Amino acid sequence: MKASMFQGGIEWADAKVKYLMATPEKSLLDTFYLATRKGRQFPHLPELDLEAFDPKKFKILLNSQIKELKIKNAIIRRCQKSNLPPFHAKHSLFA
Repeated sequence: MKASMFQGGIEWADAKVKYLMATPEKSLLDTFYLATRKGRQFPHLPELDLEAFDPKKFKILLNSQIKELKIKNAIIRRCQKSNLPPFHAKHSLFA
């Protein structure tokens, strides 16, 4: 992963012992990024929970961390193929 991918989407966990943890948006972006680099990994994400997910934060991370258009487009296609509410093709997330 490129160094720019470590620049955002990480917060301190609200726990007794503090530690850094990826946000839901960062976790999904990293998963989709790795899937574009390693073929057909993560074809299904049944454990995905979007309760705390913010599509606007995802878009900001995507645009700030992924500079290569080919990879960005692959991630967008993967989001749309997932057909999850914030990603379906009719949604304006990527407009």
